[in-house]
Amino acid sequence: VWTTAFGNGLVSSTAGEKASFIIQAKDSYGNDRLAEQDEDLFAVYIYPEQPDDQGLYPTIETAVKSEGDGRYTVEYTPQTSGFHTIAVVQSVTVEQQQIITGYTSKARGGTFKLLLDGKPSSAIPWDADEETIRAILNSSFGDISTFSVEKHAHGLYNFKFIVTVDTALGDVPQLTAETSTLIGNVNEWNVVTLADGRFAHIKVAEPAREVQLVKLEVNDPMNV
Repeated sequence: VWTTAFGNGLVSSTAGEKASFIIQAKDSYGNDRLAEQDEDLFAVYIYPEQPDDQGLYPTIETAVKSEGDGRYTVEYTPQTSGFHTIAVVQSVTVEQQQIITGYTSKARGGTFKLLLDGKPSSAIPWDADEETIRAILNSSFGDISTFSVEKHAHGLYNFKFIVTVDTALGDVPQLTAETSTLIGNVNEWNVVTLADGRFAHIKVAEPAREVQLVKLEVNDPMNV
């Protein structure tokens, strides 16, 4: 991912004091991304190169804020002195999953739950619209990500949901459905991953540029 970062907070900081630096998002050609383009998703991980008294390498909490012009301000407060490693990663692909219900009758009712990594959501009405499902997912799993949901009819009795994991970097566990409190549901719900979430470290080096040598030969008119 061709993007750059700059600022004092990349090279120096003082323990207990807030430091900052800037991420400048780029497109695949090395041009600065513009305010009217979609925003990128970044995460910054900062950890000391030496372990603490427990032999651990505690990660420093960071805050990444979009400035709306392709630039993102990163703020952090180091807790100890010494060299630290700063890793800036950018989302390359967002996770997207598809859920198809298993109703076998027009007589449908009750509620279901979606589980993420074993953690259940709040109860979701069987006929909930996409906005209701989105709000429940964001309320139940907001510490992991925010979500977008599309709902489509699927056959005579069923629905197809497309769930996009908007703000989590990298791969996300596949959702599962708890359907024991539904009416009219016999078949197991089908859940597949349409796109695995991926992220990559930014590349702060200048892109390679082609260099050509042009040799100009001039005939001396006095040397005939």
